[in-house]
Amino acid sequence: MATIAKTLTLTLTLIGATTNVLAQTAPEGEPRQCWEANQDSGELAFSGITEGRGFDGVFNAFEVSICLDGADLTTAEIEVSVDTASADTDSRDRDQTLRSEAFFWVSQFPEATWSSEAIEPQDGEFSHQAMGVLSLRDVTLSQPVAMSLVEGPSGPRLVGAAEMMRLDYNVGVGEFNDTDFIANEVNVAFDLGLSLKP
Repeated sequence: MATIAKTLTLTLTLIGATTNVLAQTAPEGEPRQCWEANQDSGELAFSGITEGRGFDGVFNAFEVSICLDGADLTTAEIEVSVDTASADTDSRDRDQTLRSEAFFWVSQFPEATWSSEAIEPQDGEFSHQAMGVLSLRDVTLSQPVAMSLVEGPSGPRLVGAAEMMRLDYNVGVGEFNDTDFIANEVNVAFDLGLSLKP
């Protein structure tokens, strides 16, 4: 019995020692940090086709917030707000039309928002795909966005792209419904320099 007791004591001591070593050497989770970006630190661009000819534009006022553990995009919570009246396609007439009731209807819906729900790794140009919810005009729908978190010369950058169908969001209604006149597909791209939130 004495031998069994000594063996049991030694075994428990070894298990306890091993547990302590693992606790000391196990990597701690990356700290959760929150970052921000806006029109001063990056670009939020869009492009489309009208009458068979492509056009490009940018939003000159937007805010992005992203909180995540370390550099792990799968843990990220992302919030985006865009001032739709800030759409700029370098065409005064087109920009006024975009602000009208037929398109963004900025007098009633001055802000578009997108919030992430789940982010998963993927193959391809961008390392992750984020599923999120886009609210634009009077419509709220699920909208995927492809993205990568990369290290730039002055810090982390969030880059990515999305493809959306404007008519799903009642953008370009009435006489502008014709997709032969204005293509339904709109491409969005972004390159955002991130700064730690104070």
